[in-house]
Amino acid sequence: MKKFNENLFFSQNGKILEYNPKTNNFSDANDDQRRLLKTIINPREYAAFSIEEWIGKDKNFKIQLVTAMVSLFRADGVTIRLPVEFYVEKIDQLIQNSINNSDNRQCYKFENSWDECFKIIAAMEGDWGNGKDKVQVAQEIMGYECFNQFSQIYPEKYINLLKHRTK
Repeated sequence: MKKFNENLFFSQNGKILEYNPKTNNFSDANDDQRRLLKTIINPREYAAFSIEEWIGKDKNFKIQLVTAMVSLFRADGVTIRLPVEFYVEKIDQLIQNSINNSDNRQCYKFENSWDECFKIIAAMEGDWGNGKDKVQVAQEIMGYECFNQFSQIYPEKYINLLKHRTK
């Protein structure tokens, strides 16, 4: 990202997009590009779009969105080590499995935000690195009921969290 005067310039797929913070607009950008770039500029504002909206986005958009969120988490002192593509794939799989199986045990609903789904996956994988015990982090992110469901549905992931407990 380069800054000239007050405007920011982005390059996406070889196309230059200009963001003017005074007008909060982009030139030469379609609606998805505008939303993505605004997400990168202010990810907290755009993190909470629904899982239903996530389904309709293409893979490139999802990768860039998750990348922006990982950067935001890093700024908040959380380390995410698994690749962004891993999270995009897992979020898509979790949603598709729920649709295919009409699985009511899932800990999210379609009106919930995609970033809640991301956090749950990071907790399940033991990838939410904030210096706390992995089991404690998973319980905090998922909540008691969801954590209990997780330990029953994914016993191998639960065992892995127990192996990496900090004392």
